[in-house]
Amino acid sequence: MILFIRHAESLSNAFNRSTLSNWVDFDHKDPKLTSDGRGQAKEAGQFLNEWLKDNDKKIKNIYVSPMTRTMETAGLIFSEVEAPKPAMVLIPDLREHHTISIAEHGTDKTDLFNLLADQQSPLKNFTVDTSLVTEEIWYATEYETDDIINARIKLLHDRYIDKSDIDDNADDVTIIVSHSGIGFRLLNLKTNMDNADIIAATEKGTIKDTIFSSQYYWLNPPPDDFIP
Repeated sequence: MILFIRHAESLSNAFNRSTLSNWVDFDHKDPKLTSDGRGQAKEAGQFLNEWLKDNDKKIKNIYVSPMTRTMETAGLIFSEVEAPKPAMVLIPDLREHHTISIAEHGTDKTDLFNLLADQQSPLKNFTVDTSLVTEEIWYATEYETDDIINARIKLLHDRYIDKSDIDDNADDVTIIVSHSGIGFRLLNLKTNMDNADIIAATEKGTIKDTIFSSQYYWLNPPPDDFIP
């Protein structure tokens, strides 16, 4: 089984709903989580911890987009999970679909690796596999057409999602922490995916269930820290 987790609320997400501006107007690269987003992620982690125990599931793989908002989300979620955790693999191809917003730019490899080595790193308590982050500019800096993003999705599916990962009866799960634009395509989503949602998928990306949905986004006003 695959569990796909969208990152929790980022500064750019909060900017959008605070200003009613188009998200392309947000002018800071690689935004971090808001205070509400950190709360969402912890709540999602508490749910995931109980879900794994209740369903007697083990974690087989953890794949994470190397964007700050996804790494922070993963760190907060898995801090709440008691089950043994494999190394978190940072996969550049899990980055958000790049259109025209600078928020879709990541942190350059050198700075990213320095961040991961720092005691303030969101993943400081976990083993992190960075072997796939090979380019200094590992993220897209120009518009990705449908053909480009669809080719990237096919590569992700072929390399990282096999039948053992999508078998409902398997004892283990692959967990992906990424972005809504990737989830829509990778899982053939037909409905909206909110911040910190956890979606279970079965064979060929068919949606089984949204097993967790945070209420922060809809019930709370934008946080005070939405401007960096």
